Amino acid sequence: MTALMLAVFTVSVGYGVVLVPLASGFSLMLAVIGGVAASAGVVSPILTYWISAKAGSAQGWQLGRQTAAASLGVTIDSAAGGLLFNIHAVPRAPFVMGATLVAIGSAIGIGLPRAFVPNGRSRDDS
Repeated sequence: MTALMLAVFTVSVGYGVVLVPLASGFSLMLAVIGGVAASAGVVSPILTYWISAKAGSAQGWQLGRQTAAASLGVTIDSAAGGLLFNIHAVPRAPFVMGATLVAIGSAIGIGLPRAFVPNGRSRDDS
């Protein structure tokens, strides 16, 4: 069940990033950004749970690595987003790049659930 939730909400983040520049009014923008934030808010605890479950006695170390990677990602994203806004040849370049990176990450993570649970099933996959 958590693998399905991870897939659904990751795809939701990707679609939301694509829809942000297309939102024309405040209410629509609020809904799209709220959807992206809510979806990301579901993805993060699922990944934290999997890391914690897989890490064994090294939970603190692995969760620290996850936090460091997330912080680095936010930093790089902010810098790249600012630079991409200056590229006028590609309309909506930051959003296209963001959606592309979500798609690439999703493709890379397709086998992730099987890596974290024996036999490809977890206790909550019913």
